Amino acid sequence: MPLVGRGKAKKNAIPNADALMGGLKNMNTSNMMYQKKVDAEKARARELMRKGDRTNAQLALRRARQFEQMVNRTTAMMGNLETIQMGIQSAQQSAMFVDTLKVAKKELDTAAKTIDADKVQDMMDDMADKMDEINATTELLSEDMGMGMGMDLDVGDELAALEAELATESMAEFTGVAAPVSEEAVAEPTAPQLPTKMDELSTLEDMF
Repeated sequence: MPLVGRGKAKKNAIPNADALMGGLKNMNTSNMMYQKKVDAEKARARELMRKGDRTNAQLALRRARQFEQMVNRTTAMMGNLETIQMGIQSAQQSAMFVDTLKVAKKELDTAAKTIDADKVQDMMDDMADKMDEINATTELLSEDMGMGMGMDLDVGDELAALEAELATESMAEFTGVAAPVSEEAVAEPTAPQLPTKMDELSTLEDMF
């Protein structure tokens, strides 16, 4: 909701501020006119001196001096009025700031009436309870409802034995050593090997 510009706009919050600005404008116009007269009288005095009319030249310079004094006085007064004008503008800004603060305070008071800290705390607690209920329901729905109900599914020992057996086989293949035969394996008897003719000839040579 905007805090500035509510209600009927005012041209100036300080009375006679517009009159002051108008007066400065008029004085500046008059000052420019006096300065033109100064320049004109000095130009006339220079022209009269060229013609040798010293008396009228002196009168022209006196008129120029009087207009210069008017210019100086008007400039000084305008400086004072400009200082006052800046003070008025500063006061206007301060008054606008105060009005804005009043509107802001009113808006804050209105907003504060719609906020109850206790109700907010109750609402936050209720939301936290609802979230706990949702989390509990989610955990229940994510539990395993089918396979293995009522059964002992601990197969850790069996898995360890299988890993050991596979490791032994892998080591035997790597080193070239046969893996140990299990106790359940039955060794088959081997048939006796008969001597060959080469063996008999070798035996006779040894005898002689």
